[in-house]
Amino acid sequence: MMTNPIPQLAKRLACLTAALVLLNCGLAAERKTENLILITLDGVRYQELFGGLDLEILKATTSDGKPEDTKTYKRFWAETPVQRRKKLMPFFWGEWMHRHGSVA
Repeated sequence: MMTNPIPQLAKRLACLTAALVLLNCGLAAERKTENLILITLDGVRYQELFGGLDLEILKATTSDGKPEDTKTYKRFWAETPVQRRKKLMPFFWGEWMHRHGSVA
C-alpha cells in the first residue's frame, strides 16, 4: 500500500519556510539601519517624475489646443526634461534626491 507523499512534503516545506523566516529575523537584528523612509506617490506617472510636464497631455486637456496660454504651461514648462522635472517636483529633485535619495 502506498502512502500519500503530499502531507510529508507540506510539513517539510513549512519547516523550511519557518527556518528561513527565523534566519532572516536573526540577520535583520544585526543590521545597523535605524530608519527607513518609504515615500509612495499614488497616481504619479514615471514619465512626469523623470521628464516633468508632458506637453502632449497638456494639449489634450486644453480646450483650444494651445497650452502655451495656460497657467500650468507658464509655471511648469522648461526647455529640458531635467528643468521641467525640477519645476514639477522641486522638493523631490532639489532637496531630497540631491542629499539623500535614490529611485528604485
